[in-house]
Amino acid sequence: MPPGFDQSGFTHITEYDPDFNPLGIQAFTSLGPAGPAPVVFPFDPKSGHVTPMPAIFQNPEVYNRKGRTFNTTTRSSCSPATSPAASRT
Repeated sequence: MPPGFDQSGFTHITEYDPDFNPLGIQAFTSLGPAGPAPVVFPFDPKSGHVTPMPAIFQNPEVYNRKGRTFNTTTRSSCSPATSPAASRT
């Protein structure tokens, strides 16, 4: 169990697609911001949550951890939703 999780046996995990944040995705508690959010891979086949494959995707370090980004015409671009490419539909 990751540090800081409630010891009651109940854990609340959310899945959401946060907006891009250059500081990274932040965790929050009832006291306010709690630093970088942990990456958790819950395993519950009944709900469709299984370990990512191939194995490289099980490493939290391979994710940008900065929120939603959009592919643009340049491979090296990692831009927030305000990029010109994001306005194309």
